[in-house]
Amino acid sequence: KSSRKMGKYWFDNYKKCRETLPEMVEVLDQVGNDITMENLDIITTIGDIFRFEDRWYLVNKKMISEIIDVFNRAWTKPILYSNKFENKNQYFIHTDLHLDNIVLTSDSKLKLIDPDAFSIEPNIYQHTYRYHTTQDELMHSLHKYFSKVQYEEK
Repeated sequence: KSSRKMGKYWFDNYKKCRETLPEMVEVLDQVGNDITMENLDIITTIGDIFRFEDRWYLVNKKMISEIIDVFNRAWTKPILYSNKFENKNQYFIHTDLHLDNIVLTSDSKLKLIDPDAFSIEPNIYQHTYRYHTTQDELMHSLHKYFSKVQYEEK
């Protein structure tokens, strides 16, 4: 159950935006502020993969490229989708985009969770900082990972 006001307009926009970003968790139904999502068999979050060295075995070149790709598209695709709104100051964005809201599932897929964090915002000013700092966190995590792995390989 979400504290954010969601209605049919939110649900319709979420489904249409998901067509451009299939990594968004599927919302199957929405009644008032209650949503029913697809069931995910989550192994871990992307944040935890880099936070805990015992999960580094999950990291490989393919996974790294997919993490970077999904994270960046989780920001850009909804903004591009927002061009459909007549009001030039409306953006349908994930307002809580960080590495713990992208998960790795048992079938090796990345999924963007916390769908009720999507909302139509009057501007993206306050959310650009979250994106920027999370991008920095991701790059720092990759730097830490590669520094440690390369040091151990020598």
